[in-house]
Amino acid sequence: QFIFSHFDLFRDKRMLVLSTESGALAIALARLGRLGGPNQIVAVDILPTAIQNARFNLRGERLDVREIVLLGVSDLYANLSRITHERDPRFDVVIFRNPVLPLDARSPSQFATHAGQGFRVIREALQELPDVLYPDRGVIYLSAYPRQRGPRRLELTEDNLRRLRP
Repeated sequence: QFIFSHFDLFRDKRMLVLSTESGALAIALARLGRLGGPNQIVAVDILPTAIQNARFNLRGERLDVREIVLLGVSDLYANLSRITHERDPRFDVVIFRNPVLPLDARSPSQFATHAGQGFRVIREALQELPDVLYPDRGVIYLSAYPRQRGPRRLELTEDNLRRLRP
């Protein structure tokens, strides 16, 4: 619902989806491509099985959808260069289906919900975010976990940048 009511945020954008899980959000965004939506979506997950599922789900899509989605295994931004084949990949929009519990994950099945002590995963994602956003036009969109109250959007302003850096 947020995507369709804020379609202008995604028009002709290069997007990164962190914690893609099944790839459903990346695929939905790619389907908007022919309506003037995003021009590329890079979707990553720390779990290889999540990327396998996303690849399986993407296979059934139209060619124009498959062509704009890149999938890969990555712990946040760690493998983006390898996935995109670029030295310094940058994005207009970053979407993160962030974990919400301040606990360490004890098994891979808990990665989607456990953010580590003191929300370590979320802090790392935010601190490194300016390095992957285009400096002059980056928009941050953090998608809350479903039990929270909807998505949050944060503009990349100088003031917000200072808060992100330790």
